[in-house]
Amino acid sequence: MRYGREIFLATILLCIAMIAAYRLLYHLPLERELMQLGLERQQTAQQIINVLNFKNEYGSLDEYMRELEERRFVVDRALPPQLEQGEFINYVQRTALANQVRLISLTPGAVENVEDDALPILRLPLRLKIECDYFKLLDFLKALEDGERFINIEQFDVSRKDDGELLDCELDIILFAIKESE
Repeated sequence: MRYGREIFLATILLCIAMIAAYRLLYHLPLERELMQLGLERQQTAQQIINVLNFKNEYGSLDEYMRELEERRFVVDRALPPQLEQGEFINYVQRTALANQVRLISLTPGAVENVEDDALPILRLPLRLKIECDYFKLLDFLKALEDGERFINIEQFDVSRKDDGELLDCELDIILFAIKESE
């Protein structure tokens, strides 16, 4: 009787050990592999969706290349290889005239080299002194922002003139260019 009981307990322990071994050595690795395959399936499905969206947006590779060239042209106009400060100063003067802003002075500063890890950049500070009313000032700033060149307004001082309607404004504008490699 005792021998039968030991065999029964040994059989139960052997079954538990086999179930644990099956779970650890066979079932869990298969579940991990199944999860990995599910993740890869989702990534592949996302890539297919991206390709189809790209294909729907750009009917052909030629159309995509044309749009890419247009974007490159816009970037080249925003950050040209030279500062072209004379052209930009003329643009500021025309913009001030078109927006009925009195340009009192426009003084360029010294060109600065900014050594960035990605691109060497040239900065040209320009100090503008203008006189106008509030709404014409907004139109002028919007026109500068909408221009082709990338600029940054670093300092902006406004004071009211004696009559109360006109504003005296001083702006420090930074003009950027990508320095040509030598």
